[in-house]
Amino acid sequence: ENSASDKNFEWTYTFYPPQTNTYIRSNLAQSYVKIKWQSKRLVDESKWQFALSRATTGHVREGLNTFVAFVDLDGNGVWSENEPMGVTRNVNVGWSGTDVEIEITNAGVRFDLGFEANSVVRETSVKVKRLMVNEKTENAYGKIANPLFLDFNIGDRTMLHDGDFMKGAELDIDWNTFAKDVLSSKMVVDSKMNVTSVTYLIEIESNREIASNRYEVTRYFSPTQIKAEPCNESVVNYGVRPVFKWTIPEAAETFTAFSIQVKDKNGKVVWNSGFNKMPIQTQSGQYEWLAPLYVNDLVSAGNVFANTNNYTWSVSLHNARYQAPAWSDAQTFRMNAYSQSEINPGNYGVIKASVKYFGPGAFDDDKSKLTGKIRVEAYTDPDFTGVPAARGFIADATSVTNDSHDANVTFIGLEAGTYYLRAFIDSDGDGKRSDWESWGYVCPRGDIVSGGIFNPVAITVGAGLAPVEVCYIEDTDVDQDCLPDVYEYDDAPAQNKTAGTFLTVKDVAENTHNGYISVNPKLQTAIENLIGAGNTVGLLSLGGGQVPMQVAALSLGVPTLENSIEESTLAIKAISLKDGSVNLTVGADANEPSIGTMFVSDGKVTATIVIRYADSLNGEWKEKDFVKTFEIADGSVGCVLTITKEELMAEGLDTSKGFFKVDLK
Repeated sequence: ENSASDKNFEWTYTFYPPQTNTYIRSNLAQSYVKIKWQSKRLVDESKWQFALSRATTGHVREGLNTFVAFVDLDGNGVWSENEPMGVTRNVNVGWSGTDVEIEITNAGVRFDLGFEANSVVRETSVKVKRLMVNEKTENAYGKIANPLFLDFNIGDRTMLHDGDFMKGAELDIDWNTFAKDVLSSKMVVDSKMNVTSVTYLIEIESNREIASNRYEVTRYFSPTQIKAEPCNESVVNYGVRPVFKWTIPEAAETFTAFSIQVKDKNGKVVWNSGFNKMPIQTQSGQYEWLAPLYVNDLVSAGNVFANTNNYTWSVSLHNARYQAPAWSDAQTFRMNAYSQSEINPGNYGVIKASVKYFGPGAFDDDKSKLTGKIRVEAYTDPDFTGVPAARGFIADATSVTNDSHDANVTFIGLEAGTYYLRAFIDSDGDGKRSDWESWGYVCPRGDIVSGGIFNPVAITVGAGLAPVEVCYIEDTDVDQDCLPDVYEYDDAPAQNKTAGTFLTVKDVAENTHNGYISVNPKLQTAIENLIGAGNTVGLLSLGGGQVPMQVAALSLGVPTLENSIEESTLAIKAISLKDGSVNLTVGADANEPSIGTMFVSDGKVTATIVIRYADSLNGEWKEKDFVKTFEIADGSVGCVLTITKEELMAEGLDTSKGFFKVDLK
């Protein structure tokens, strides 16, 4: 099921071990699903994997998807009530491929709605209400706040599952509203009730006659919050990310989420995972989680997760009722990730990168805060979906804007394999890349022959020295107003940043705004008026792949200028700031295709180069004139004029930063 789609697609696969894996090819997004069958809390050693791609009714779409799997015990091809089922929600499927893991159990909320398997049911409405607390109706203790907490439509499906009762990123049924609507209600507070169960009433409304349209589902909670027990296994992690393992008592099966905190040797919390879905239980009865915690990464304000340092970790279990932490006993661990120069038995390797950015976005290397950090990530998939395999940050901001391609970030402890590298400016400091944040990835930017300059480059990690991968960060413009989004964010008031409305602070750029141009919105009317005035010859007189001034003026919405043909009129054909100097390629300024592009001169030419400079896009522009006398051979196409770095510095101009406009008189 795809949340961005107007239609849900479902697939049913029946497994008869040890039958070979089922594989279906696709030209669209793919998802690789690993299913573990769990019975009596023990996972079978068999692991079945297959690829979802194009099914008979559709295909997996990119974006957030929900995957449902079940064991077809009766062999009727559809899920029937009481058949083991598993649900995994909010899986981000990319164009390259995504791994999905589904735990199949007998527990959870799921039931058949009573429709026939081949029937198409449309506009089936589902309403969920809180009915009882501790098997007492709400009237016995007073009204439960907001009894109706879900009202949704399931479209064409004929059954419900756990995922239907959770909204957005919820990790349990009633996750976001349980504390406010139940635990804080007058009914519970006045009677000092210890809530151990909540019963929900589910009402189905459909345009078809069904067996039953009312269901009751009861959620049970332990009287007190149960604590997990960390496993005293490997306390040394040789990769770039630690693996945490724990066990829970039998009574803790209703805990659907967990959180982990990491402390340094002084007892200071340096990282907290936040709430996460409980991982699949292993055959040995343990829960293990490969944490998104990376060696040498800035994990919280002022704290870098260092290699070879000693840390402790604790885990807490959560569900809709118990969301406050109840930490387990602490377990000591440390990272011992191998660097490039170390010979290691695990064949761990490194990636070195040189990240560059020359845009207007603000960034720094102040470790005391998280905003404005340049984050660098390595992924195993070229679509950069899922959890990064490695992550770091730029510790030296000056290394981003200089001309050197020396490495300014290095990933160590990477398992041998293929990776793809990206970098972004984490302007809002939330640790995730937003669509508007400036970013880039390692790609063959110089490949103008094959046209594959935007293809992510596969980086092989293994034994031997690693080359330096160059990654350029570029600005985005999601609102298409010809202003870099990061510039709009940095320049917006704090309240607009918090509200997420910073892109609406500035209007669409006009023709002359900061050097950007836009197409005249009244172009069609202007052309019709021109034709109506009998000037079709001038409008259509195109030649040599160039556009006459009348058409150019119409396109930009500016006043039409008179054609001018002046001998020795110059124009800037190209500009370069190489080596700190301003290098201009100048040639003839031909206003009509018939004039040609060759320069005609019978002697020396004196020109004034006007340089305008500003510290920021909205800063004050300063102007400096540089007079140059030079010669251009008769009949040539132009020459190169240079204002040296020394000349510029003498006037207080530094081409390594700021913004420039250049005119030629």
